[in-house]
Amino acid sequence: MNGAKRRRTPRAARRASTQAVFLRHSGAARWLRLWRHWRAPANGETLKTFTIITGEPNALCAPIHNRMPVIIDAADWQTWLGEVPASSDELQTLLQP
Repeated sequence: MNGAKRRRTPRAARRASTQAVFLRHSGAARWLRLWRHWRAPANGETLKTFTIITGEPNALCAPIHNRMPVIIDAADWQTWLGEVPASSDELQTLLQP
């Protein structure tokens, strides 16, 4: 180390921080997600998997993290599920915070 001092990070700063975020309404959160059932090539087992779609954070979550789950209004749920015809531009607007 060519004479430079190595800085040590304080123990408290190295620990992960956990933040709890709650919705104000009492209904279930409508996070955009994708799911799929597929067969594992290695053993043929059927797997049920899902992913939560994340996007830019809203003003409330931005100080906590650089992304957050995309949450949509109940009125847009059928559009996301494909029960109502929608263009790719219309679906893209659902991904906005």
